[in-house]
Amino acid sequence: MEKSYQELLKLMEASGMDDVPALRGCEAPLAGEQDAPESEGVDFIIQEALRKDPRPLFIACQGALTDVAAAINRCPEIAERLTVVWIGGAAYPEGGPEFNLMQDVAAARVVFDSKAGLWQLPVTVYGTAEVTMAELAWKVRPCGTMGRYLFDEIEDYNLTNDEPDSLRKGENWSLGDSPAIAALLECDWRPTFHMAQAPFIRDDMRYEPNPEGKEIRLYDYVDIRMLLEDFYAKLALCYRNY
Repeated sequence: MEKSYQELLKLMEASGMDDVPALRGCEAPLAGEQDAPESEGVDFIIQEALRKDPRPLFIACQGALTDVAAAINRCPEIAERLTVVWIGGAAYPEGGPEFNLMQDVAAARVVFDSKAGLWQLPVTVYGTAEVTMAELAWKVRPCGTMGRYLFDEIEDYNLTNDEPDSLRKGENWSLGDSPAIAALLECDWRPTFHMAQAPFIRDDMRYEPNPEGKEIRLYDYVDIRMLLEDFYAKLALCYRNY
């Protein structure tokens, strides 16, 4: 958590942002499905969910669901006030081990079983956000301090990380967390998802049919090209010198 928080501060400095809250989240997975740890992130989620605002509240989760689950456990009445957009879970219908799910299975169960709206983008969807290093060098690197920082982080990782279990390296890279934003950008009438019944998540992370499961939005794919071109355009508009 602390490494992620420190990285967020670096990103905000590189981007010049000073009007966005940067908060620490929970330090560990939930101890169980009733666990309700405190953190700045948990408090912020509860605060936003209880704030009087006619607009819907979406929470884009690009990792474990710990903070959202802790917030729901601490203040159950917020669940109906929010929609969770989650990058996580293995392929349907079987399920199985997947990185974001295995970080906190208990938290996923809390969110799946709660009254919160849920849009799930499993690995078969988020894993398609692939780009090449050449594309990033051409469209990201020239975009000021922010573009240079983003590109250099990936290039340095490619050149220096020799761990056998490291992320995929080489000519291409997966921007796997970004499809959470694609789900929010796309028009609802596009047939990129279907409605399904939320399963029960077993200890081995496989999906088990749940007759009492709520209806969730399960994504089949997202428009990766629209997502990436939107990202490149916003970087250029904000940081590139024409």
